[in-house]
Amino acid sequence: MADRPKTHLEAVSRPEAWCRLLDAWREAGGPPELEIEEIGVEEGLGRVLASPIFARRSVPHYRASAMDGIAVVTADTEAATTASPQVLREGQGFQWLDTGDPLPLEFDSVIVAESVRRLADGAVEINAPAVAGQNVRAIGEDVAEGRLLLSQGRLLTPQDLAAAVNCGSDRLQVRRRPRVAVIPTGDELVSPDTINLQPGQIVESNSLLLRGMLQTRGAEVRVWPICRDDPILLKDVLAQALAETDLVLINAGSSAGRDDHTARVVAELGKVLAHGLAIKPGAPVILGVAQGKPVIGIPGYPVSAALVCELIVWPLVDLLTGIDGPDQPTIQARLSRRLASPVDREEQVRVNVARINGQWVAMPGARGASNLRGLIEADGWVV
Repeated sequence: MADRPKTHLEAVSRPEAWCRLLDAWREAGGPPELEIEEIGVEEGLGRVLASPIFARRSVPHYRASAMDGIAVVTADTEAATTASPQVLREGQGFQWLDTGDPLPLEFDSVIVAESVRRLADGAVEINAPAVAGQNVRAIGEDVAEGRLLLSQGRLLTPQDLAAAVNCGSDRLQVRRRPRVAVIPTGDELVSPDTINLQPGQIVESNSLLLRGMLQTRGAEVRVWPICRDDPILLKDVLAQALAETDLVLINAGSSAGRDDHTARVVAELGKVLAHGLAIKPGAPVILGVAQGKPVIGIPGYPVSAALVCELIVWPLVDLLTGIDGPDQPTIQARLSRRLASPVDREEQVRVNVARINGQWVAMPGARGASNLRGLIEADGWVV
């Protein structure tokens, strides 16, 4: 009689498992300090700064009109009232400017065009005095020269790149992208271009999910071909991935069923630090270190894979890049109904969020680990 499959070995709390992983990684000499690369600012999206950026020039670097209108000397407009409008003549008391135009030195404020009445002879009429500095952008109003603009460890956004260029930086020092291997496993998996799916076959899609999630964190992701449920083959593939990347994810095969070989293979090449976490979904997780690099066994269900990537893998990538955040946005919300959760599990429940009667309300969705539609439609997680 064949041996009955075992359940996963542990139900380790996430903080405890994380400490085990970090301690073992550090004992093995990690995390490594990734090399610094110098790149053009146009290549910077999604990269992590290795050194801070200071403004090389002020923005704006000249006094500028903030609105379309007329430049005036404030003292020359003090007599203007609604009952007794004041007439100004171009070349003597005002000058027309468009938004962004330099403000001539002799003027100190701008009256918006909508508050100016044009007269037939080219003069203008105003019915209220100007206030010194109104509608004028001072030098360095946005960013002063020499000010810290972007901190080391920042994951660069399109807004960051635009700001860097505006402040005079066209080259950036960034960390090399951490190389992450994703190894999909399972005899049941078939490629996405399979036309006639047979019962029991599953389209391999988790690699797309994991690749996308990791790329948003600045990683360079390499997806290996589907590995069959063969421990010898998996060991060879894992050894190759360890030699070529900084972090390895093995998707599926992380439980303790008859065809789940990941834990054994990781133990043969390194050390398994936790096999099973007290989280839901995503409990059958493997955390290990082999050849000085983290190896994470990720459950095959897509919701579990996404959650483990967010809770475990993203922080590992952040340690490699030295990234400072970004933290996931959070809000305080009222649950639309009561939720019962196991007392011995850290459960993450998918929710939709709406603003109702002036407060945020979180509406729990389906809780299945395989519920791909729920993963797509959810606005977030409630813990």
